[in-house]
Amino acid sequence: MLPILSPYLSGPFANYGKGVGLHTGHTAFTLDEQMKNGMLHHEINSFAQKKGVIKSRSQASVWHMHYTLQILPSIIVAHSVLQQPLTLSLKSVFWHTQLQQLQLPDQGISLYGTNTETRYSDLIFNHLAPLHEWLEQHFSISNKVLWSNCTFRFNQFLHAIEHALGHSEHLANEKRMLLSERHINGQINPLCSKPIMLTNSLSTYRIRNHCCLLHDVPNKSHCNDCPKLPQHIAHYSANRE
Repeated sequence: MLPILSPYLSGPFANYGKGVGLHTGHTAFTLDEQMKNGMLHHEINSFAQKKGVIKSRSQASVWHMHYTLQILPSIIVAHSVLQQPLTLSLKSVFWHTQLQQLQLPDQGISLYGTNTETRYSDLIFNHLAPLHEWLEQHFSISNKVLWSNCTFRFNQFLHAIEHALGHSEHLANEKRMLLSERHINGQINPLCSKPIMLTNSLSTYRIRNHCCLLHDVPNKSHCNDCPKLPQHIAHYSANRE
């Protein structure tokens, strides 16, 4: 865990902080180098095969859902709660396969009071975007699936953080900027997608924009908000972008 996050990710929340830490020197290869030298490809194959996932696209998405579960809680707390963006360029960070931890060279610097785009630009455009391009190239998975995974995770963790800390206009604005604004720093925001909402007799809820393929894990079924569920297919087809 990053030391700056220990007051927030402790006790029942401690597991959410284990996915990001400071570089220990265990590996000399940055994540960018691990992508180029075959180490990350081997890691993803091994991770997915242990779960019984054989299809290439599904391997990538299953690993990516795990990866975002590991890294995003710490990143969101640092960037949105502390307003201390972390160094996240693929050329500056390391993936520790044994710990399943993203390791950073430092804890970033405080940019309290700056806008959301400034604090999240490095994560979106220098970490996630090139990682997604690499996954698409090597595993034939659509970028849209990977960004949909990220949108799900941001919704999940921003909601959890607000539930733990109490309602905050700042956090509500962070969520709006990240998930609803079409552009970030003059570039198209890949996290932003048209919400697909469905209303039944009990409630109104959002359907995922793309299936995450986790149902390809043996003994797993489709998620409750999956667009491939029979009760969602017609509505999804009529309202997707």
